[in-house]
Amino acid sequence: MERVHRGYSDYRVARELDLDRSTVLRWRLAGEFPERQDVPRSRQVDSFSTYLQQRWDEGCRNGTELWAELRQQGFTGGLDLVRIWIRRRYGLQSSRPRERRPQQRRASATQWLWLLLNEPVRHQHLLADLYRQIPELAANAQAAREFFRIVCQRDITAWPRWLEQTRHTALAGFALSVQRDETAMMAALRLPWRNGPVEGHVHRLKMLKRQMYGRARFDLLRLRVLHAH
Repeated sequence: MERVHRGYSDYRVARELDLDRSTVLRWRLAGEFPERQDVPRSRQVDSFSTYLQQRWDEGCRNGTELWAELRQQGFTGGLDLVRIWIRRRYGLQSSRPRERRPQQRRASATQWLWLLLNEPVRHQHLLADLYRQIPELAANAQAAREFFRIVCQRDITAWPRWLEQTRHTALAGFALSVQRDETAMMAALRLPWRNGPVEGHVHRLKMLKRQMYGRARFDLLRLRVLHAH
């Protein structure tokens, strides 16, 4: 106001004090700086304290509900004012905190597949309930377990029966694709050879190649493969 009394223009005062020109104009028309009222805004709710006390005694703890009821009675403040007033009055939140339920971890598709193929004893009740909800799943799981048993035990005599059983299951397409290459399947069940050693050498070769980061030529890779233990 000192600059205004000196005759400074509103534009100059606003520029020097970094204010809006409308703010300077309002001060100049008022004749003095309007002092701010240091009154907590939550006191606006005090006129409704009797009603709030009554509703609180009746068991209402929902701040949103109380605020809506006050609005119908002429209250113009916001929801936060009601919550602040209740917190200061009762030392509580305006609404009951929700109970956090422990999160239950859901089994992934891989975990369910492991249960279906292995069927451990401790999960028999869980799988039995699942089979009751999805009856066709029991036949599919039984067909998959039987296929693994045939391969692991080399039970070649059970092979035709398995093909017949899977014709009406979800594994029908898989069984048909294996049957198209039945010669290789029969050889795998009869012969003792496996491609495990070959796969092991392939993985060892890839490991040695990655260790060189592609910097060496084939002759160095050959020496490492021959002399690696």
